[in-house]
Amino acid sequence: MYKGFALLTALLLLLPCSALANINQAQGFNIDSSTVGVLSGTSTGSVVNFNATPITTFQMVTDGNGGTKYMQVSNSTLVQAAVTAGLYGDYGFAQNAVATGTQNQSSLPGYFSLGTQNQSLGAAFSQNTIANGAFGSTIAIQNFIGSGGQIITSPYGVSANFIAVGIDSAAGVIVNRTLTINRLGISLLP
Repeated sequence: MYKGFALLTALLLLLPCSALANINQAQGFNIDSSTVGVLSGTSTGSVVNFNATPITTFQMVTDGNGGTKYMQVSNSTLVQAAVTAGLYGDYGFAQNAVATGTQNQSSLPGYFSLGTQNQSLGAAFSQNTIANGAFGSTIAIQNFIGSGGQIITSPYGVSANFIAVGIDSAAGVIVNRTLTINRLGISLLP
């Protein structure tokens, strides 16, 4: 009887040593990117724009007492590309992209708790193309690809959370009228 009592007492004293630590980790990003390119007037010209913004985040916490690991990682890329070319008129583009992502993990009280995990990931685009004149074109493209993963491993189990997002936006306009080039200059016909 005393052996059983001593064993139970030893186990009860060891439980607080294997309890999870109070863990709370968070990470996030916010990209706000705008591009504008406009041609105006009576001459020939072109504007080209290319932006690429990659973001990678990583966090890991290890609780040595309980053998628990909290890990979260995200990998995202925002791309904006546009080109405009024209002759005798106004041509151009205006692009705006906002991309955001957040991740957080936290432990909850209790010996058998795996904690909580939350993620969000997204993007919003707006873009305009301009073509007001005799001859020209504008093409604008925006793209966002993102992914994130979270995992908690402990002696009590494993908890995993994954997210992936892909968003595209494209706009374009081509204006073409008859174009005649002669020795005296350029003549545009309606």
